[in-house]
This record gives sequence, structure tokens and C-alpha cells, in this order.
Amino acid sequence: MRKMHVVEEGSMFSETRYVVGVFTTKKVAFQELRKCGYKYSKKEDTFYKDNFWAEVNPVEVNRLCGRYSKI
Repeated sequence: MRKMHVVEEGSMFSETRYVVGVFTTKKVAFQELRKCGYKYSKKEDTFYKDNFWAEVNPVEVNRLCGRYSKI
């Protein structure tokens, strides 16, 4: 098993969520969100930008495709 971090984004007034990225570490996921202009709320453990929010969720995967398929 390998741990990956999935970044989900959504609108403040909508139940729809979109996966915007999958990263190998939480640190890289946080850096990418900050590059996109998101601000981190430690109290709520969520990123905010205008009317959007984003969350970083850890996920364990059995097998990866593409670049990491031989790990």
C-alpha cells in the first residue's frame, strides 16, 4: 500500500466536488494549493479562495499507474 493525497475542490454554495490533483506528499499538495492562491485555515483544516474551498485527503492505494507504476 502507498499513501497518496487527493486534493478536492468545491464551491461554497454547491455540493459538487472535483478532484483537482493527486500528490505523493501532503507538503507538495499544500505548496501547489498556495501557488494557486488558496489560504489555509488551520482551525477548519481547509483551504479557501474567494467562493471556493479545497481539502487534502489521504488515500491508500494498492497500485499506481503511469510514472509510479513500478514502485
